Amino acid sequence: MAGFASDPERVDSLLEEMTFHLEEAISVFVRMRAPVVAGVNGTVAGAGLGLMAAADLAVASHKAKFTSAYTKIGLTPDGSTTWFLPRLIGHRRTKELFL
Repeated sequence: MAGFASDPERVDSLLEEMTFHLEEAISVFVRMRAPVVAGVNGTVAGAGLGLMAAADLAVASHKAKFTSAYTKIGLTPDGSTTWFLPRLIGHRRTKELFL
């Protein structure tokens, strides 16, 4: 991300802040009594994939694409995708997406 490159001294604190907000949002979605609907009309990657997977219903257009961004550079999936996706699409499809 350009923000990380522009201020390398703050990378740790920026990552901590981003993951805090992401984890909080996913927690709120999961505990919410009202249904959460995600609309997908483009590429959903990384943390966005986790947010979409946390929704109760996802509506995707024909333009939708799904990817686990960080696995392409050898890092672990993020945004709770390792918990949600196997339960939604099965272990084999999840592995296919991650690998």
